[in-house]
Amino acid sequence: MTRQSKSAAKPQAKQPAKLDLAQIQKGNYQSLKGQWTQIANATNFHNGTQTGYQAGGHAKMAVTKATLTAAEVKLAGGKLVDANGEHPLSFKSTGQALTALLQDSANVAINWAVTFYPKGSTSEFKSITGDATNQQNIVVVWTSNNDTSWVFAEGVSAAQLKAMQGLNIDALAQNDLSSLAGTWKNPTDGRTMTVTTKTTTAPASMNLSVATGVELTTKDSDGYAEVITSGPVTTGYIMGSIGSFNPNVMSSMAPLAIVPKGVQMAVADDSDATRDRLIPGGGQSGYQTDAYYKVD
Repeated sequence: MTRQSKSAAKPQAKQPAKLDLAQIQKGNYQSLKGQWTQIANATNFHNGTQTGYQAGGHAKMAVTKATLTAAEVKLAGGKLVDANGEHPLSFKSTGQALTALLQDSANVAINWAVTFYPKGSTSEFKSITGDATNQQNIVVVWTSNNDTSWVFAEGVSAAQLKAMQGLNIDALAQNDLSSLAGTWKNPTDGRTMTVTTKTTTAPASMNLSVATGVELTTKDSDGYAEVITSGPVTTGYIMGSIGSFNPNVMSSMAPLAIVPKGVQMAVADDSDATRDRLIPGGGQSGYQTDAYYKVD
């Protein structure tokens, strides 16, 4: 009788363990010992708009069995330590999540909270991750200072992080326009604009404040490629411009708002703030009706 050889099993990538919330309440952070990456942030711009999660961030989170250090605080021995000293913690369970709260929250100038979301427990971050529920363990550090949050996820690959990033507003402000590349569509009228990865510089005679732009696939009536330029970040978005570097036209550039997901431009902004947007005219003729969303 011939023997059938069994094929060797393929090694499986190690997946992060589910958070042990009971142990976390006891000050044991063993179940969080992994590689953590900030995937989003949120802050109150104090302009009446809603605070939403914006992709990206550069804060760090490090974990040992006895400590968790993230953003500007440290959890250890049942206490949270910030710049103003130590604060005993209490815990609150909401659904499948657990939040560490300051026992002295009523008596501090700056309040803090840390919330632990085991994988598969929440849909709160789907605008960032693209998943119906979180596929990674997530930790959110919140402070009352400007209603700021830092969102960290465990075991995020480079490819996953790139997909979550969307518009890289910090890079755009430094004139790295690569995150604009792709096709954008206005669902109201069906029009599209396709942004390439090719950059170009305006003639000195145009005397533009921002003289470098990324080309679109379309051209103006004189054959000059249409371009998008960047600008400084203002309350979470950039007021750039769109047009062409045509030296024969007096005013060849028009305003274009570059708005990352999680940012509402103004109280009247009724475009889909869970998605990246390009809004010609900066919303002057309507936010929702003028908004373009990335489709590839």
